[in-house]
Amino acid sequence: MSERVRVQFEMTNDRLTELDQLKYRGKFESRRELFNAAFELLDWAVEQAEKGRDIASLNIDDNDTTHHIFALPVLLRLQRNARKK
Repeated sequence: MSERVRVQFEMTNDRLTELDQLKYRGKFESRRELFNAAFELLDWAVEQAEKGRDIASLNIDDNDTTHHIFALPVLLRLQRNARKK
């Protein structure tokens, strides 16, 4: 098992409230569990963007096949770089 280290960073009270609301909505047991899930999702999204892929939410329901592209600036930048190659 890897050695644990403590990481601290600052955020506004409003952002902390959002974090705790997300923790509640996602039924996370701790902020650490929330952070780990967010880290895994971002790691996957970066990997996909590095391949030039879009990250999207799909709605495949009856006749409705809509989608929404997730346009996080860092992902868009990685996609552009990948597509130039």
